[in-house]
Amino acid sequence: TAVCVAQSSGQAIDQIRNRSFDLVITDLFMESQTAEDGLSVVKAAKGDQFTQVIVVTAYGRPELSVETMRLGAFDYLERGTPGCNFRAMLQSKIRLALDYRAAKLALAHS
Repeated sequence: TAVCVAQSSGQAIDQIRNRSFDLVITDLFMESQTAEDGLSVVKAAKGDQFTQVIVVTAYGRPELSVETMRLGAFDYLERGTPGCNFRAMLQSKIRLALDYRAAKLALAHS
């Protein structure tokens, strides 16, 4: 399993355009400190219907959660939620997203 890291939304979008990804995990707020960075990554990743996207943020707002899901993100997670082990939650969501991707692929090829 290969992992690619991007230092900016632009770099992430370039990588997404140049290869296929099973899963993209992106922060919502990056270099410009606006949600548009993360939303742009979601839009680019969802250019491939089989790529699953998990959006993470420390600055959750209900309208941003709704927007990321409307754009096709698999899930939206807030870091720092009291009583929540973020690492365990992310690991669980990764497994679910990859299982969902596998089911979509199987359905498409049946």
